[in-house]
Amino acid sequence: RYRLDFYENICLNLLQAGYHRTYSELFELVEVDKHRRIEAGLDSATSTTVPFSRQIDKLQAMLKFMIDVENADATQNYDEMYKKCLATANFFRAQKDDQWLVRHFLCKCSHIANKTVSVMNFLSTKKPNADEKIQGSTLSHLRETANRRLTESSYHMVKFDSDTGEYSDALRGANILYHELKKSPPYLVPPEDPAAETDDSWCITAPSMISVVCEQIVNCLLRQADEADNKRNDEYLQLLITAESLANESENQNLVGACKHRMGQFYEMIGDMNMAYEHTEKYYRLSKKLDNIHRLKACRAMAELHEKMGDLYNARCYLTELEGIASECGDPRIAAEVNMLLADFHVTQSKELEEACESARNGFRWALRTENQELTNRLRLWCGIADGRLVEETFLTTVLCARTDLTAMMSLLKWRDTRIPMRKTNKEDFHRITKCTFLERKDRLGKQRLITLDNTNQVAGASATHA
Repeated sequence: RYRLDFYENICLNLLQAGYHRTYSELFELVEVDKHRRIEAGLDSATSTTVPFSRQIDKLQAMLKFMIDVENADATQNYDEMYKKCLATANFFRAQKDDQWLVRHFLCKCSHIANKTVSVMNFLSTKKPNADEKIQGSTLSHLRETANRRLTESSYHMVKFDSDTGEYSDALRGANILYHELKKSPPYLVPPEDPAAETDDSWCITAPSMISVVCEQIVNCLLRQADEADNKRNDEYLQLLITAESLANESENQNLVGACKHRMGQFYEMIGDMNMAYEHTEKYYRLSKKLDNIHRLKACRAMAELHEKMGDLYNARCYLTELEGIASECGDPRIAAEVNMLLADFHVTQSKELEEACESARNGFRWALRTENQELTNRLRLWCGIADGRLVEETFLTTVLCARTDLTAMMSLLKWRDTRIPMRKTNKEDFHRITKCTFLERKDRLGKQRLITLDNTNQVAGASATHA
């Protein structure tokens, strides 16, 4: 016996103590862990973790729960079995590598809840007087508790699937649970730790389960919508309509706003600007009651919509409001992106190039604070675009006239000297540089013309000789 390791000693002790079910389940879990590690491969993170059979602290804590479950089963205390399994699942939630154990014990909770409902239904039909023999409680109360535990186990599984990224499974389970809750009494969202049920504040603060399930469905549907390949067909629209309906039922205004935003984007993509404006404007009004993220999205959507409709005045008003919200947020990345939008608008739409330069420079200063090289480069580019357009707009005529017009020449030189750290250039230098440049270009064009003529003459001479 003393040559056995900790896990083997535990197995031996369980068999000697008569906890055969606990032994079988422990053995099964260790085998599952072995197969997980083999399937993951040697290069995976799973293979580098300590095998479950050697994690002594976890084994000891889990065995305590499992033995309590088997003792509760022996006394037919099914609700205690359920709570101990749920507590075991909650114990393993903290570690990312233990999520497979969380799933195992949540599935066991569901199995216990289903078994309890079956037992209660059997007793209610076959043994009408059994309520006097079971734990001193009435059969109707036990049946009610069993049905509630079954619903709660489904909720825990849906939430776990959603939290671990299994959105298809979460959506499937949430849809089934939603229709069951429509026919059941109003239940509250159960705590992940069953010990919290004894806290009176839980009953006061816990939200309605059907509302939270609606939120889970909406989140999964919106994720499907974002990942859809075709966002212009009727199927996509129906998905958004369903999501919006459930969001309204959940009374979660953030989700309602997210649905309206996507509805506006859908109609904008298919070219129905009236419907796009209707949904986007509703989102904008709703965003006044929501957080700054929604306010930013709504203002941007309204600005872009007005810009596409040719209403530059209102587009600018919404962009100005957007700039104010970005300042309130105090997030450098958001402020940089908003100033980039303003620079783009002023360059391409309003032609207010001084403001475009100011917005681009402000955005560049914000971008430097983010230490995001890509964003910084984009704002640097917009600074160049805005400055270039301003030069073109202001000095194009002056540049063209500068060679012959003394006033235009001096104006151009003065502007350059105040903005570019280069040596001073006087009138004589300017004439010399431009004259030399002009003469060089003239000579180059003359030489190209002579080469072209020589080639033409050679071709003509060759043709005549051949003839």
